[in-house]
Amino acid sequence: MIVANWKMHFTVRESLAMTKYVIRMIRGGKYIPNIVICPSYTSLSALSKLVGKSKHIHLGAQNMGGKESGAFTGEVSARQLTDLGCSHVILGHSERRKICNESHEDVNAKLALAFQSNITPIVCIGESEENHKSGDALTVIENVVKTVFKDISASPNQFVLAYEPTWAISTEGSKSANSVEVVEALQLIRKTLSEMLGGGATEYTCLYGGSVDGDNAREFLKHQTVNGLFIGGASLKPQSFQAVIEAAKDIMSVQS
Repeated sequence: MIVANWKMHFTVRESLAMTKYVIRMIRGGKYIPNIVICPSYTSLSALSKLVGKSKHIHLGAQNMGGKESGAFTGEVSARQLTDLGCSHVILGHSERRKICNESHEDVNAKLALAFQSNITPIVCIGESEENHKSGDALTVIENVVKTVFKDISASPNQFVLAYEPTWAISTEGSKSANSVEVVEALQLIRKTLSEMLGGGATEYTCLYGGSVDGDNAREFLKHQTVNGLFIGGASLKPQSFQAVIEAAKDIMSVQS
């Protein structure tokens, strides 16, 4: 799975143009990853009509409100998203946590609501550069997972987990993660999810996101514990987006 988070980029016309490029890119291929495109709210309606019949391209929102409905100016509900054709929604992105002060408890509440609304959450988990430097990263990751999934009942196929350490994100951190660190974190996340929710650790869909592009995508995807990538900047340019998708297709062909 490749999740493209376009953040606050692209007009409706630009979003349509990029999505049409992706559709042409994957046409006729034998090995095609599931691609989730997450544009701004303003582009959701137009893209829904474009990708509605696609087998491999899905539509996701970048966030959703924590209530079913009500007097919450500026929020968008899960019901409104599914009405537009969204099958996925990003929850707990590091920018939402940092800029909008969303807490683990906020993400927990939204997660429960997503399950009630039959929309697949892409749950972001990660640790800060301070945690990484102090050697507390794994402890922090485990505690975050336990808080976000507290009192949650879900099967492995109901959500996607995206590991995004903030210290490895180009806009926030100062270094890149290596695949050994990523695999170690994802193994812990899988183990914790299995203990909390049941099911085998390998049944969970876990992605990595942190300054991933066409140059390093294969390095992460070659590990079977990494089921896909959660990308930002690399999804904004046709050539770099294509390079990531081609890397995924190559790995799928090798592992098949």
